Amino acid sequence: MPSVKVLVVHYRHKPGGYSHRLRMKIEAFLQEGWEVHYIAVEPYPYSHPNLVPHILWSPTPRFDTPLFWAWFFLVCPLYTLKVGLNIRPHLISVFSPPYGWICRLLKRLGKIPMAVFLRTVPNESLYSYRQAGWANRIEHGLNAGGLKAANLIVANSETVLTASQKFYDWGNANKTTVLPNNLPDIPCDREAARGTLFREFFLPQEAFTLATTGRFHKGKNIETLLRAVARQENRRTRLLLFGEGEELEPLKQLSAELGVDDRVTFCGWREDVSALLPGIDLFILPSLKEGMSNSLMEALACGVPCLVSDIAENREVISRPEQRFACEDVDRLAELIAHCREDGAFLETIRQHTREDAGRFDFDWGKRVVETVRPLIRKQTR
Repeated sequence: MPSVKVLVVHYRHKPGGYSHRLRMKIEAFLQEGWEVHYIAVEPYPYSHPNLVPHILWSPTPRFDTPLFWAWFFLVCPLYTLKVGLNIRPHLISVFSPPYGWICRLLKRLGKIPMAVFLRTVPNESLYSYRQAGWANRIEHGLNAGGLKAANLIVANSETVLTASQKFYDWGNANKTTVLPNNLPDIPCDREAARGTLFREFFLPQEAFTLATTGRFHKGKNIETLLRAVARQENRRTRLLLFGEGEELEPLKQLSAELGVDDRVTFCGWREDVSALLPGIDLFILPSLKEGMSNSLMEALACGVPCLVSDIAENREVISRPEQRFACEDVDRLAELIAHCREDGAFLETIRQHTREDAGRFDFDWGKRVVETVRPLIRKQTR
């Protein structure tokens, strides 16, 4: 096969499961010996001899304003066309539908196949909770155009695929497939992790530790978790929140209002969070919406007992109803936390059930990605 070139478009790297999974995809392509070109407004924080950046100038140093996004979606399609016609990639691979919209002109004029990866239900994005109605309508149009232009749509769960099909008409029903997230390879030393946690965060030796990780926005529903902690009569319960985001300060304020700021630690964004998770007693994911949570995959890989909100995305991962709670049912979550803390046999059962669920996601995701897109590349390299 001739040397393969792949074009990726994503505006910048930032903390979170999305960028982590994007990097995994890029690295899988690089391991195949493929040349990966990416378009962004700043270089990604990793490099490789076959990883080629194409940096698009931005008129503003802030990448979260309406001005930036208006400029980006006006200019980036033309810049992508220019870069693409110059390098002539064999595949366009993007991680959300709006980037498919950006690349559709290059796809059509360059006759280049495009794979669009779906990480969550478009227009029910976790980041859309605070958008105005007009912004959601624009986002809906970008999603629709990107999905319709795709030659292949790769969803990370059956739930995401089924729900997306209700929102969008992307034509050929046979151009879809499901590739779930996998378990990361994490060395699990519970005693070492627990020692680090207790020393670094000054936890009392009798503490029963809860944790969640990720970007803090409305969709993560951390408020429900804080309220459940506030209802714990046994004050040895300690909650560790690993992450950052626009809801960080409101969550700190709520923690103070509930009188639990002495039992809740905001740990910030930690690159070593996977090394700390094995020391946690109970991982809790209270999200209102997910795709397939990378944070949950990390907890499963660490062998930590898990409780999750009872949404379809989480039910695909955590199969037992006794490990789930309705998103805003504070009483149910508070009862589950207390039961896990007070009943060691119940906690061990939850741990065993979590391990059994984890086994379904133990595979090489990078190889699956390559196998999924290779048929599109074969058509280009014949």
